[in-house]
Formats: sequence, structure tokens, C-alpha cells
Amino acid sequence: MFPPGFNPAQATKQPRNRVNRQRLSLPEWQAIFDSVSRRQPYLKCGMLLALVTGQRLGDICNLKFSDIWDDMLHITQEKTGSKLAIPLNLKCDALNITLREVISQCRDAVVSKYLVHYRHTTSQANRGDQVSANTLTTAFKKAREKCGIKWEQGTAPTFHEQRSLSERLYREQGSGYAKVVRP
Repeated sequence: MFPPGFNPAQATKQPRNRVNRQRLSLPEWQAIFDSVSRRQPYLKCGMLLALVTGQRLGDICNLKFSDIWDDMLHITQEKTGSKLAIPLNLKCDALNITLREVISQCRDAVVSKYLVHYRHTTSQANRGDQVSANTLTTAFKKAREKCGIKWEQGTAPTFHEQRSLSERLYREQGSGYAKVVRP
């Protein structure tokens, strides 16, 4: 017999490993951003969108130009289903750039419905195709390694850490800003 309150399922659960990712600072972000290859403009667009909107990787990859109307970027979050409308005049003071300016950098001579897209045909994608979350993650990792910064504790920051950096930057701007990009 088991004592009262004993949960036999708990005895079979695997212990959770906590990943201790390093937080990304603005100077580190800038070093990574500056190290991005000219052949990967999609990574620069993705990084700017991540910092200015504070959205998740999958949501950034899914952003379309058709999501922009009424001077807002309309997002339906993949993970939660929450709907957001972020004003195009939202400004990240730390980078001195607005969402409108970031979107204009995403527009180019390539016809694409996606904000983050390939500008050159590769062996795995055509010009204008959507950049996958995996591709953006891998490109970020390579740029992070190329920039030469060494992270002492935990694991090096991933693309997702830009979300945390975004929230911290907007919190410094004033409490209302963080609520605009993160409900």
C-alpha cells in the first residue's frame, strides 16, 4: 500500500533540466548584428523585428506585408493565439528606430509576401521565399560565434533572448512601452 497523498506518477517523471541561457545585452546584440554577413540580409531584418516588436521567432518568420494596415502591424501569436496590433510609430529608443523604418528595410526589390525573406535563390530556397525559424536560428548562432564574444556561464544567448532584451529596453523607456509589445 501507498501512504495517503503519494503520487506514483511522480516517481516515474524525468527530472527537468533547466537551461541557463545567458542574457543578451545591447552591446552584445549590436556586435552580433554588425557581424551578420551581407549575404544574409534576412537575419538583420529578423533581428531588428525581434528587438523592436519583442515577438517570438515563429511569429517573426510568419509576418507578412499584408499584416500591415491602419498604421499597425497586426500579429496573431502562434503560441497563444493572442492578437496584437503594434503601431508602426513604435520606437525603440536604444536603436533610434521605429517599426515603420524596420519594415521599410524589409522591403526590397524582391517580390515577397513575407517581411523576413530570401533575397537570393539558394540550393534550398527561392528569392522571396519565407525564411524558416530553423534557418534564422542557425544564422543567428553563426553570427554570434563570428562576433567573437565569449559567454562565461550557462549557454550562449539564442535568437529568443532578443525577446527578453526587447522587454528590458522598453521597460527602460517607460512602463507603457513594454505593454505595447508584450500583452
